[in-house]
Amino acid sequence: MYNLRPLLGGNTPCIVLNWEAGWDCGVCHQLRIFQLVGGKFKALETDLPPINWQEAFPKGIAPQRLEDLDGDGIYELLSKDTRWEYYDELFAREDSPTVWVISRWRDGKYRESSAAFSPFYDREIQQLKARLPEPEKTEFAQSYQGRFAYEETYLRVSFSIFLNYVQ
Repeated sequence: MYNLRPLLGGNTPCIVLNWEAGWDCGVCHQLRIFQLVGGKFKALETDLPPINWQEAFPKGIAPQRLEDLDGDGIYELLSKDTRWEYYDELFAREDSPTVWVISRWRDGKYRESSAAFSPFYDREIQQLKARLPEPEKTEFAQSYQGRFAYEETYLRVSFSIFLNYVQ
């Protein structure tokens, strides 16, 4: 949907590719962004830490989507922090706490700027609070490991709330 559109202001087109590693992990699905410079496509850089693909369960901060959060015509990069997946075997991948890391285009690179987008995190926190389970109304959820109870669901959602406050 973003292919050959000016994402960074001005008229320079970008192309966005949905890249998949073929494994089942949070960082295995990422956006790759290229800008047309001098007739060639150049990969856009970020200041996000690199992902160690040698790990059995790779974790990190994976670019996942683009949005113009502040309405200035330049798209922010939203990356999912997957570092809590399989944390000490406490969380399964699909049931792990999550938080978005927001990067803003500055000085020729996407740079982490989450603190500048507190209204975004306020909305995320309100949505998460609405999803906190109530013990008497909770139905068991299914995961690949089987059933998990109210306590695990509450821990995942409340820890996601905490991570959003940190951002």
